Amino acid sequence: MTMEWISVKDRLPESEIGVLMYELGGISIGRSCSKEVFAAHNIAFEEWDGAAYYPVCPTHWMPLPESPEKYCDICKNELVACVCME
Repeated sequence: MTMEWISVKDRLPESEIGVLMYELGGISIGRSCSKEVFAAHNIAFEEWDGAAYYPVCPTHWMPLPESPEKYCDICKNELVACVCME
């Protein structure tokens, strides 16, 4: 899978997915906003600061790559359903 930066002028991501974002200050991880948030506030991206999401204005974005691991080594469940680390 080829990972290439997509200009926000060319296309916005689907609603509420994790993305890598490029801003003039560097690269960060965040998510695309829901269509309702975009329509109401014209905010397309949010970044996580450890406590809350806040709006950001990247120039480019790309989808997050898939995780290299899909299953837990302990319980063999998919990582999204794993309870071993709780």
